[in-house]
Amino acid sequence: MKKVKSILVPLDGSKNSFRALDFAITLAKPINASITGIHCIDLQLVLEYAVIDPVSIRLEKKAHQFLKTAKKNCAKNRIEFKQKILRGKTSEKILQFSKKGKFDLIVMGSKGEGMVQEMLLGSVSHEITHRSKIPVVIVR
Repeated sequence: MKKVKSILVPLDGSKNSFRALDFAITLAKPINASITGIHCIDLQLVLEYAVIDPVSIRLEKKAHQFLKTAKKNCAKNRIEFKQKILRGKTSEKILQFSKKGKFDLIVMGSKGEGMVQEMLLGSVSHEITHRSKIPVVIVR
């Protein structure tokens, strides 16, 4: 089995995504693996026609806030943390980024934030689990 050196953790700010981060930290600490937290802003779900608008600006600020919290959680545990905000269809962007970044493992929550987000991230985690070429751990 290949040694896990880098873990990808999709984060949406929900409790489930932070539980996934905590689990990734637990995995990463004894093996000295790094963690990359990503967030995807899917503007198709918000507005189909705007590139820069108040909604996307607000979503990006919110993403920076919880990625900052994730970075602090990793720093407390002496784990290297990188972060990235992506734009586009969430599942596609996660799969592309995981392949491009040559990650060894994806750790993600089973459901996201809010009723609509829970349904969407639930479907995202389902799609990632079935299409990923690398191991995926789903945290409830």
